[in-house]
Amino acid sequence: MEIRVRRAAFSDLPAAKEMYAALVARMDQEGWGVWDETYPRDFVEKDIERDQFYLLLEGDRLVGAFALPAHDNGEGDVPWQEPSAPARYLYRFGIAAGQGGRGLGTQALEAIGGLAKSLGARYLRLYVAHENQPAIGLYRKMGFSQRPGEFGEMLEDGTRLYEYAFEKEV
Repeated sequence: MEIRVRRAAFSDLPAAKEMYAALVARMDQEGWGVWDETYPRDFVEKDIERDQFYLLLEGDRLVGAFALPAHDNGEGDVPWQEPSAPARYLYRFGIAAGQGGRGLGTQALEAIGGLAKSLGARYLRLYVAHENQPAIGLYRKMGFSQRPGEFGEMLEDGTRLYEYAFEKEV
């Protein structure tokens, strides 16, 4: 069954937070936890408020979610292919725990690219933590190109998260 994308409403908040909680637990169990008890769950409500949070659905079942804002605070720090081209930034992209291995990540990225294009973007851009090898492999497989350099984000606990930047023309 194909997945479809739907903009989230506030009534979707509990299900989205529950999906992320299960995904974080799975990441921790597998030893590559790059998200925690607050991220991404504590950001979903603001994303919905800003009309930039979307659900990935298979029938009526939630199989993933993501945010797709038009700007990123650090976008000027990355040597993008065309820095001034309109872009959308893929944040908080996750496929629900237990749904992996069915091609949903591939389907989702195709749908997200189409959505970004329909919103006027020429590029779909994202950041991914060094530790998130499953996501890095998926992005490369889907034709995203890695931009030169490493980019860091200071977390609330004082640690620094190192990320790679990827982009794809849509």
